[in-house]
Amino acid sequence: MYGEIVEKLNRLADMQSQYDAINQRFTEARNNLITREVAMQIDALEEERKNALRAVDEGIKTLESDVKESVLQQQKTVDGVYLQAVYCQPRITWDTKGLEGYATAYPELLSFRREGNPFVTIRKMR
Repeated sequence: MYGEIVEKLNRLADMQSQYDAINQRFTEARNNLITREVAMQIDALEEERKNALRAVDEGIKTLESDVKESVLQQQKTVDGVYLQAVYCQPRITWDTKGLEGYATAYPELLSFRREGNPFVTIRKMR
């Protein structure tokens, strides 16, 4: 079973490499079709786009922060026409190791323990 998983991971890595190679090949082909003059115009347009988006993004961040601060003060969810600022109660966390140690003396405490489902993430190896 372990060997099958390794084989699947290796096949997945190969497919990801194929994806990257295809993408690179088409990007290079596109870039070869663009003349220097057109490339300069595209660069200038891209810089203009970045500047315009940067200005709007700063406004978004400032207003979003202000909304969050106001909702935290009100402690209530607020509905706009297109957006909703949802107030969430603070999360409560526990010292799991400490409670498990405490549960050795008071095992009834374990009846309140809940455990979620395991999950898998796939990461690139370095």
